[in-house]
Parts: sequence; C-alpha cells; structure tokens
Amino acid sequence: MNTPIDFELEQRPSPSLFLSTDDLDFIRSEGKKPGTYQRGSYLKTREAVDAWLVKPLAMPREGAKGSLLYNCSEDAAYLIVDPDKPHEHVCPKCGKVYSGGLYDSWWRYMIFERRAYAARDLALIYALDADETCGKAAAKILLEFADLNPTIPVINRARLGREALDEVRMLIALAAAYDFIRDGGFLDPEQKEHIETDYFRDIAELISIGPGDWSVDQTVGCNFQATIITGVGLSGLLINDDALVEYAINGPAGFNALMEKGVLPNGMWWESSQQYHFAVMRWLLFLSEAAWNSGINLYENKKFQDMFTLGQKMMYPDGQIPCFNDGIYDRHPINVFTSCSEIYFNRTKDERVTGLFTANKITADPSPNWAWDLNLAVNPDWPDGTAPPLSSINLSPSMAILRTDGADPISVYMDFGPHGGSHGHVDNLGIIIHANNRIQAPDFGNGGTYSLPQHQGWYKQSISHNTIIPDEKSLMPGTGRLNEFLISPKAKIMNASAVTDAYSNEADWEHYDRAMPAMKREIAIVDESLIIDLFRVRSNYSIDWAYRNAGTLKTDEAMEARDGLIADEFGYQYIHDVQRRTELNENWSCRWEDDGQGMALTALDLEGMEILTGDCFAETIDDQVSMVLLRRPKGIMCFRTILEPYANKPTVSSVTNILVDPPVYPEGSQFGADPGTGMIIDRTDGRRHYYTHAFTRGTQGYADVWTDAGISFLTFETQGDHLPSYVFASNARTLTRGDFSIIGDRMLSYYLEQKGDSYQFVYQGKGKAKVTLYGFGPSKVSGQQDLEFTDDISLDLVPGCTWEIKIK
Repeated sequence: MNTPIDFELEQRPSPSLFLSTDDLDFIRSEGKKPGTYQRGSYLKTREAVDAWLVKPLAMPREGAKGSLLYNCSEDAAYLIVDPDKPHEHVCPKCGKVYSGGLYDSWWRYMIFERRAYAARDLALIYALDADETCGKAAAKILLEFADLNPTIPVINRARLGREALDEVRMLIALAAAYDFIRDGGFLDPEQKEHIETDYFRDIAELISIGPGDWSVDQTVGCNFQATIITGVGLSGLLINDDALVEYAINGPAGFNALMEKGVLPNGMWWESSQQYHFAVMRWLLFLSEAAWNSGINLYENKKFQDMFTLGQKMMYPDGQIPCFNDGIYDRHPINVFTSCSEIYFNRTKDERVTGLFTANKITADPSPNWAWDLNLAVNPDWPDGTAPPLSSINLSPSMAILRTDGADPISVYMDFGPHGGSHGHVDNLGIIIHANNRIQAPDFGNGGTYSLPQHQGWYKQSISHNTIIPDEKSLMPGTGRLNEFLISPKAKIMNASAVTDAYSNEADWEHYDRAMPAMKREIAIVDESLIIDLFRVRSNYSIDWAYRNAGTLKTDEAMEARDGLIADEFGYQYIHDVQRRTELNENWSCRWEDDGQGMALTALDLEGMEILTGDCFAETIDDQVSMVLLRRPKGIMCFRTILEPYANKPTVSSVTNILVDPPVYPEGSQFGADPGTGMIIDRTDGRRHYYTHAFTRGTQGYADVWTDAGISFLTFETQGDHLPSYVFASNARTLTRGDFSIIGDRMLSYYLEQKGDSYQFVYQGKGKAKVTLYGFGPSKVSGQQDLEFTDDISLDLVPGCTWEIKIK
C-alpha cells in the first residue's frame, strides 16, 4: 500500500498553478530568441489571440448531451466543426451532411472547448505582455462559464461537456487562465468567488467519484480516473481546498491508488494500450506539475517513474510504439514519450529517460486537444542523448519482445495479457513483427475510431489479430503468463500460455457458451534471421491460426475461389475474396512482397488441414491487408510455421518436419497428440538448422539428432559437417549428432558458438555442474583455468562461466 502523501496548502500569489513569475520571465526571454520552442509557441498563441479578438465565438446556452463520436458513419472521417453552422455537420471526405441533436451537442461542446482554450491563450499573452485587452477578454470568458455552468442539468457526470473528460479539458484551460489573471485587477472579490464556487468547485465535486462507484470498484477504473483526479486536484490547488487535494492524491481512487492498482509492474497502464498509457501520463502531468508548484512531489512515486521509462523499452527501431488493444495504429512515435519525459526530467533529473533527448531542444508533443503546453517552462539544458540499445526484453505481465542484434533488426512482440478491460481486445498470445525497417505483421488497434460498427465487429475480435480462433468465434478475455524467456546470440525464445495455466480452462467459459482452448505459443528467432512459431492448442472445436502481413500476398501453389463468406459473425463477415486449398503436400508456402522486400511463410505438417486466404481491413476500413488462415479440426494440435523477413528473396530452400522417435505422447496416443516437434531448415548457402521442442521428458530422436533437451537449436555450415557452428540447448543432459555430443551430469542450459577457428561455450544454468564435449579431438581450453585435452573435453561449470575451445 502506498504511504499517503502529507501536504499543507498555503495561499500563494498568482500565477503559481503551472507557471511561476520566474517561469514567465524565462518564457519572455526565450520567446525573443529566433528558433526557440518558446518563440514558436508564443507566435502561434499570439496569432490565435489576435484572431479571437477580431471574431470571438458566442457562448452556447445549452450543454452537450450524449457521447456520440463526431465521425462520418460511412468512412469514419472526423466531421467539420464550423462555428457558423451549429446544425450542419459535413464529412470532409464524402461530403455527407449530418444534423440532429447529438451532432449539434458535439458542436456545442467543441465551441465550449474552443472558448476555454481561447481564455487560456488570452490570459497567457496578458501574463507575458501585460496586454490588458487580453486580460479583460479572458475574464469575460471565465465569468460566462461561471454564469452558465450552474444552470445546466447534469448528464453523465458532466454539465457543459458530454462526460467528465470533456469537463476536465475545459477546466485545465480555464484554471490556467484564472491563475494568470486572478490578481490582475479584472475581477472583483464577488466575481472571483463566483468563478471559484460556481465553476471550479462545482465541477470538481461533480466529477469526484467515491467508494461504491463504478470507477473505484473496477481496479480504480479506466483512464478516465486519471482525468478525474487531475480535474479535482487542480481545482483544489487553485482555490486552496485541502479536501479536494486530499481526494485527488490520497483518496480511494486518487493518485496513490491509481499508481498502486492501475500501473502494472512493468510500468504499463493496466489497459495495455499505448494510446491510454500516454493519456494517463499526460493527464497526470498536469496534476504533478501543479502539485510540484505547491510543494507536493508526486514524482517520487516509483510506478509513476516507471511509466516514463517504459517507452524506450517498447519502441520499434524506427521510433514507433507498438499498437495493442484500443491503440491508434501508427500514431504514437517515441517523441510523445520524449515530450512527456522532458517535463519529468525537468523535475527529477532521472537520466534513464534522456536517451532520445536532442541537445538544447524541446520535443513538441504532436497530440491534439490538450489543455496546456507544459513544455513552455522547460529549459532544455541537456546534451544529445544516446538511445539505449534495443535488446530482447521481458515486460511481464503485458508482453515480451525478442529482438535481433545489429543493423536492420527483427523484433517480435507477443501479447499475453492482461486483457485491458473495456479497451482490451481478445488477442491472447497475439504477435506483432517489425523487420526490414517497417511493420510486417501488425496489430491495427481500434481502427482509428469507435464510431463505426467495424470497431466492435472487426478490430476487437480475435480474427483481426495474429493468434488462433476457436470454432470461428472470438476467444474470451484472459490473462496469460510467460513460461520461458531464453536469450542467446543466435537463438532467442519466448514461450507463453493463455489464461492462468498452460492447459487449463480457468475462465468463465459458461458466459461464452464454450470452453477456452488451452493455448501455448512458442516464438523463436534463430540465426538472427528466421522466426519459428509453434502454437499448441487443445480444443473441442476446429481452430484457425490467423496471420496477416503488409504487402501483396503470393502463394506458391494455386488456390481455388471459395463462394460466400467463411462465417457471418465474429469478424469473419469482413473477410472477402476468399481462396482455399485442401489438397496439401507436407508443406505450404506463401509470401508478402512490397517495395523489393517481403515476408515468406512456410507451414508444416498439413495433414487434415485446410488453408484459406482473404483480404480484410487494415489500419482503417479504407485500407486492406491480406491474411492467411490455417484451419485444423478439433483435438490436440500444433501449428508449425516459419517466417523469414527478406530483402531480395528468401534464403530458405526447404523445410522438413521431423517425426519424433520414439513417439511418447503426453496426453496419451489415443488423442492423436504430438510427442514433440522438430524441423530441419536448409538454406540456399548450404547451411542446415535443426530446431527441436520436446513435449515430454526423455531422450528422443529428431532425424539424426538425439537429445532430451526441452528446446534445442543447431546450425551446421554444410550438411556433412562433423561439428556444428552453433548450438543452443535448454534443460538438456544429452545432445548428440553422429560423433558430436554434449553430455552433462544433470539438466543444463548453454550455448556453443564457433568464432573463427575456436569455439566459445557459455553456461547459462544455475548451480555447479560438469559437462563433457565429444568429437572435438585434441584441443586447448581456457576459461576458469587453462586445460589441454587429447580427445574428449571435460569441464567444470559455474553460473555464467565461459570457456574458449581451441582445436589443435
């Protein structure tokens, strides 16, 4: 439980909420220097203020109602808000004109918001330039809000806005405006009391939520709760009300509770969407900055700190942030995190966030509709940052990321939970792939808008993600777990399970009228160039394995047209131009190509399967992407696929599925389950890879490799080589091919890598152990001590030890 933050409010001179008099002096000085952030912001604000003074917007006399999104129902485009046309709302894309109460309601809210932002800008120019015309205009707007607000009935915890979030957007802007002009002589004591009581206190009490309300009872609520406590806290700090500040910081759904219950151990906001993580960060920055100026340090909270340090860990090499759940695809570059982090660094000097800073330069936040520019008072007195290297990382309980090293890396993200509540998608064990300097296998988030039926009908359904779908119906919400996260130079592996156990149905499946399939997915990046996907499922239904990739889909074998829809619900109704193939060989291949690069897919072990391809929605309903479905009948099954990102053409020449010997079945042979899986991958340059995964204990044969490893990966530079150039083994006592063997005195994890004319053996296990390497012949070994061997190599291992093997 977080310790309550002690504070004692004191009456402070204005301004003090967001900017002090020293801050204003700094902004004035910087605002006179060409090319500074403050200069650009000042000129933009001055232009907006001058336009307002020429043509101010009249105050609507009725509040907004309902939560309709102001989008075209045909193409999702945001409608034009024309201040001169309160009853005519035009789509800029198709020209369709909308009218009626709910559209008019949105128009009214947007006018209220623009008036609040105008008050903010007018008051700032007054504070900077002592322009009394601007100060009087800001005071007039504040009084009009205070006059109107009490007369509007409450709907959905809002008066002027459609919901609490709208009220807080306006409140932040008006709080800044009031703080700037309060002591400027534009308002008498009665007017100040009127504004403070009938606007700020009224809104703060209106949106405050206590025990028993929906937002508190649901893990302290969705991202709206960050909005709510920010609005309440700002009001309390502005009008010096201890009770409001206590609610916002230490209350049952205040800042402390939000950090404790709403932020996951990895620093991610629990709704697990980059869009709402950013939103919570930015809302809380308004509260933390105002609190800081009042002597209250919220930046000391470790989970709040973790929210700022997460961005650099998640990003793609090109600076984008992956899109999960109700995120907005391709709309959140790392500079959103950077902008927020600069404000955070201004208070904390936490160098963990400086990796993407540019020397002496503020990063503008491109997000629209925020009520104040908190970067204005930031002095960018920092050097160029050095972005931390992107490496594989376990970000449990949300996701894990495998990344290759070096230039043009491959990144594979796997999402295993938590679901994310109302903004979550049923994408259990879904993956995203970034390679060839672009997103290959995306998650498209919310499709850009909530106003279209496709948001619920496609973007939130399992079929729109790179995962499995049971019985043509979406999965149920669930939280999975990461079982293994194994990293070596040329074998990087993550293994996760859905729900709470690898093979259980611990979920409220009766609500969905079906049981949750038992799911376990293993993703491996091997040889820094290939992605192996093993998806094991147990279900009483047929299962579709779904994958989509950017580019034009081409299949190696002819497909036949399939009449009609695959299914008419759970998103399948949006898949069109469906092709199918049922007469399958052992393997089936396809590739997606675009601009001289692509992604090749090879599916193995296709007996009894059907393959479907089709086109479906991509980033928006105006965009299309091609997908592949691998369909298996019910039972215990394992989908085996290999993905190869390539620049010019694929380098995999053939893939062979290995029949494990002896076939020991974990669930019993009567279920037709797999005893284990293995594959041989041959490359066009003559190299051969082996990949094995055991489903049972004991030594088994994978073609000419015998091992009891849980997972192993071997590379031979040519098929006839005696010694491998690379070996990775997890939980292995024995690994043998021909005269080459590695035998431990117990289960070991290690890798062996050829480097020039020598080998490096790295022990990754725990505890002391012994290992013997056969087949190397006379050799000299150095590490913990210098040793020479005439034949077999016997080594004593301690955690983290490395041995160099030089063959004579």
